[in-house]
Amino acid sequence: MSLLISKKGVRAESVVPFISYNSVFLVLANLVPLAGVLFWGWNQGELFFIYWSESAIIGFYTILKIVWAKGTPGVDDGKLPEIKLNDIPLSDLGKKPKAFVIIFFIFHFGIFMFVHGVFLSTLFSLTFTINVLLSFILLFVSHGISFIMNFIGTKEYLSATPGKLLVEPYYRLFPVHFAIVLSALVKVPLFIFVIVKIAVDLSSHLQQRKAFRKD
Repeated sequence: MSLLISKKGVRAESVVPFISYNSVFLVLANLVPLAGVLFWGWNQGELFFIYWSESAIIGFYTILKIVWAKGTPGVDDGKLPEIKLNDIPLSDLGKKPKAFVIIFFIFHFGIFMFVHGVFLSTLFSLTFTINVLLSFILLFVSHGISFIMNFIGTKEYLSATPGKLLVEPYYRLFPVHFAIVLSALVKVPLFIFVIVKIAVDLSSHLQQRKAFRKD
């Protein structure tokens, strides 16, 4: 049990601890690659294959969130970036039927993953091993816990809109994949890169909770 202070006063909020628990699990899931780099001899190809495949996990749960979203486009969108996707303003795209938004997202995000995967393959020798599979499972569970405990459990879906959800994955992925490219150019030690990635993930996670919270 935790106390939450708002304009309406102080009230007890029983679901807040789940956010903390999920943050801890998120960090623990990311500590496995760190331990792999420091103690188990995981190589660059394994590590970056893990982080590339995590994009698919984020995309999967984004689709579930769009299906579940109950927010009103144009009302609960917040400040959407003034961008166009395939010449469609983001604010207009979010108002289209969910089936259209999901198909659009799969196409657009799929291209992003494909191009980024090809790009990574030219820089590194991406390697699929049992280590990659183990980390993929842990990250899938971590994102799943966040979806259940936060998006569903704290009713974030009530203020979530397709437009807001469409851009959410890119806010989280761009810093990580920019860091991947930077690490290739300046030869950053892998363990430092993993620590930076954990910090970015945790910051993004907390920002998402703040964006969907309704007081």
